[in-house]
Amino acid sequence: MKRAPYLLLLLTILVFTISCTNSIAEDISNNESIVIGGMDLNGARKAQKIFSINDFKVFSFEKTSVVNKLSEEVKEDFINNLMFGDGGMLATAKYVGIEKELSKEDQEIFWAVLGVEYLLLPDHKGYRCESPNNCKISSEYICMSGC
Repeated sequence: MKRAPYLLLLLTILVFTISCTNSIAEDISNNESIVIGGMDLNGARKAQKIFSINDFKVFSFEKTSVVNKLSEEVKEDFINNLMFGDGGMLATAKYVGIEKELSKEDQEIFWAVLGVEYLLLPDHKGYRCESPNNCKISSEYICMSGC
């Protein structure tokens, strides 16, 4: 009888752990947002509107598009150095013109429509996608998971 409270406690912990594990698995399988440290890990991918160079060109004609805030020179340079991988995931892009011409807030929107979480961008700077799964050092570029 002395062990009964301990067994009950152990059983309660086990049930709680199993129910939480199933809940997390359901959230992931339902493609719901997963937030860690205030950052939505699926947010940028959900906001993505540009999956190809042609999409970027079309999006740049929308009057309310953040892309319209860029000079024609930067837009053209960005398009000429833009590459997408399988499934429309960004592979590489030249980011320096974007940083020069857009505010931080506009940069967040700009990268989100390309499926990139702005807070993760610094981890990808300084590399360019040369070929699939092959990022090479290049100071003005980013190399993303679409490479």
